[in-house]
Amino acid sequence: MLVNDGGGTSTSILDQLNPLYTAIAQGLGELAGNEAYMDTLEANFPTTISTPDPMKIPQPDNTRMFIADFKVPGTYGFTVQHGYWGTAVPTSESSPSPMDTQNELTKTATQAWHQAYDAYANAGYGGSAAAFRSWGQNVWEPDTEAMSLGVYGLAGLMTWLQDQLAPSAGWVSPDNAAAPTWLANLKRNWPATSHSSDSFYDFWDDVNDKCALYLDAAERLASTSAQTTATISDFQTNLLEVTTKTKEHVELALKQWQTWKAPSGYWGTGKYDDNSTAKTILGDVSYGTGVIAMFPPAALISGSISVVTGGLTYLIPDKTEIMKATTASTAGDIWDGYYDDVDSVCTRMQKALDVVRTQPPKNSDLASGSMGFESFVRMVQADRSDWTPHPVHL
Repeated sequence: MLVNDGGGTSTSILDQLNPLYTAIAQGLGELAGNEAYMDTLEANFPTTISTPDPMKIPQPDNTRMFIADFKVPGTYGFTVQHGYWGTAVPTSESSPSPMDTQNELTKTATQAWHQAYDAYANAGYGGSAAAFRSWGQNVWEPDTEAMSLGVYGLAGLMTWLQDQLAPSAGWVSPDNAAAPTWLANLKRNWPATSHSSDSFYDFWDDVNDKCALYLDAAERLASTSAQTTATISDFQTNLLEVTTKTKEHVELALKQWQTWKAPSGYWGTGKYDDNSTAKTILGDVSYGTGVIAMFPPAALISGSISVVTGGLTYLIPDKTEIMKATTASTAGDIWDGYYDDVDSVCTRMQKALDVVRTQPPKNSDLASGSMGFESFVRMVQADRSDWTPHPVHL
């Protein structure tokens, strides 16, 4: 079903992806904000988070360390205790008090947080969410529901053409025992002085061959369309899985910031919870299950069963891979990892479709089963005259 997301026509899979894109963009914004906020605090008073031995750093004159609570903004905000350098003894009325320094540091860190957040969540129209949509557009844009309707239509054509090949359909020589009575009578009563009967019967005898030719073509079109639809549908599911896991990973990172109140590389466990066991990227597509199993050609037309379910497959080593986004810890690294993951989904979908397009179907009893679909199309274009009915001169 076609839907409109406000920016044009799209497929329903985008309705599921859009809120995930927005959540990831906002989550990465908060992660980047947390990083910027902490960097601001660390720049004023470094700790072991950023400096191996911070207490050996010379202190500014007439200052000492103070401890204060700093409130980090955001949906996943938290309060962190952190030290800062403040004036130990005011030397004049214009000297900032420790509270003045704390307030200024809070203001600067908060501004840094919002600037970093905006860079991911609000930059330009749609922020990062717009970029995420563009990365996966080749996968989410095809409308597999509309494609399925085309496959069903071709399946109906296949059934009708197969019926035309039965002797009872009448596309036989008038001398054939299965010929209808009216056809034999037509030949017997045709005026002896007319020569048009020759062209008529040439045409009539040829219809059976043409039906076989068009049936093979319809089977190839239906089978290839079904395989293409199933492949795209699987990879759309894959893109949704990859995006969902990335969103969950960003939320995990934000919750762990709340727990440890420190950057991801310095959490109390000493190890980042990277979700590395969440293997997601697809391997083989099974053309005997899932979307493909709903298409009539696999059940109704014997000539295409081997094409549809016989195994046009593509291989990925180990069939699954560890997502890069779920092994990253900072906003920038998760951004880069998600880009790589989506690029992998897009690239592999294209490779899978190339196999469907170029490789001959395995174990096929179709007349054109010895060639790939692309070669079949070229053959039809080159031999166009074979597809034209014989002329009839009445």
